[in-house]
Amino acid sequence: MIQNSVVCIGLAVADILVRPVDPEMLKQEITRVEQIAYNVGGDALNEAFTLARLGVPVKLMSSVGTDIWGDFIIQAGKDAGVDMEYVKRRSDYPTSVSIVLIRRDGERGFIGADGTASHFMTESLDIPSIRKAKVVSLASLYSNHETDLAFITAAKEAKNAGAIVTADMIVGEKDCSLESLKELLPLLDFIFPNYDEARSVTGEKDPDKIAGVFLEYGVKNVVIKTGKAGCYIRTANEKFTVPTYKNAKRVDTTGAGDNFAAGFIYGLTRDLSVRECAAYANAAASVSILYTGARGAKNIGEVEEMMAGETF
Repeated sequence: MIQNSVVCIGLAVADILVRPVDPEMLKQEITRVEQIAYNVGGDALNEAFTLARLGVPVKLMSSVGTDIWGDFIIQAGKDAGVDMEYVKRRSDYPTSVSIVLIRRDGERGFIGADGTASHFMTESLDIPSIRKAKVVSLASLYSNHETDLAFITAAKEAKNAGAIVTADMIVGEKDCSLESLKELLPLLDFIFPNYDEARSVTGEKDPDKIAGVFLEYGVKNVVIKTGKAGCYIRTANEKFTVPTYKNAKRVDTTGAGDNFAAGFIYGLTRDLSVRECAAYANAAASVSILYTGARGAKNIGEVEEMMAGETF
């Protein structure tokens, strides 16, 4: 891998997207909708997919089943330019699939079943690739215990090699605490929770106080995704908000947070300032919500065109 390359580690799933969905529809025997589509999904795969489209050399470490959905994910990643060599094929679990129910306002809910996304282990990591990367993204904190343990190993190897380590999180039904990751958090250079996730794990409501808790646990830079407001950033020396873009017309918010992380990481590979990285992150997320599914921007030009527009 070359000097500005990225390794994304975490979930890869297949998404079946249905839009628009109204809760009343679920009470009916048959309902017609405007669109049913399928797409790649999962935090790590979404990040890797967008980074490849932005022109960044990227390698994915994840796992899928030996089924048609696994075939689809592998081929889609290769077609996008993602290095899929270290995506493990497992016969003991099926590929994880999510049904994404998209409302008319672009917000969505997920229906999922257990599968390979819940069983990513340390043995699936390729340590030499991690040691050569400029940025290592731990894309799915709190997805499951096995994955969190693998992340600790990956982060230690990355930091020892001088890489930048970033992380995003999934806070769902299970109990999630910062204390459970106290060994990992000091290894993180950047963390990208959305506001609801950050509030859930810290117990705080004010973004500045939320960020302060993460800093106390050793995270170097906290980037809180705040939706239409953009993001709130706190480092050891400064705190500020970076606005998002008015040209973002919300069709589907699936994967917006993952595209945000990809945009930020793109900036890190270019040695941009934190504020500049956040501008790319907001733009990548703004582009992603223009489309159904999580694949995001087609190229860096589309992101920079969004950046040329007016902010809130």
